[in-house]
Amino acid sequence: MDDFSLPGQINYYGLKPSPYNFIEAGKRSMSSVCPTIIVDKTGEVLMVIGASGGTKIITSVAGTILRYLWLGQSIKEAVDESRIHHQLQPMEINYEYGIIDPLISQLEGLGHKTKRYRDRGSIVCALARKNEKIYANADYRKAGEVFGID
Repeated sequence: MDDFSLPGQINYYGLKPSPYNFIEAGKRSMSSVCPTIIVDKTGEVLMVIGASGGTKIITSVAGTILRYLWLGQSIKEAVDESRIHHQLQPMEINYEYGIIDPLISQLEGLGHKTKRYRDRGSIVCALARKNEKIYANADYRKAGEVFGID
């Protein structure tokens, strides 16, 4: 039920309630869901990606896209990579196990509060098309698989 807000109750993700997201008959919750299809300049699909995981969805999807398209990681590497997250409230950077200590030290040296999160964060699933082949990865953070035809 944390997709909706309840008056006076902070949700599972640590967010204060929003009257725009209070439960009402027939109302859909406001959500961070961001299913994304990325195409090249000719309209050919390069990548399809989506996630679950509350407030960490957008940063997880954006980071995975960045790692695949700009850093040249495989779709598996991009999805499986450890993640960092900041949602402005609270004012701290959350990070997963696997983020290297020098990076955390550097962020703290710049005055950022950091906190390693205990849960699994967001769950990303993605497909990518490269050289007429389709590659897929289901996030190891939650049970799931991908299947394909060769």
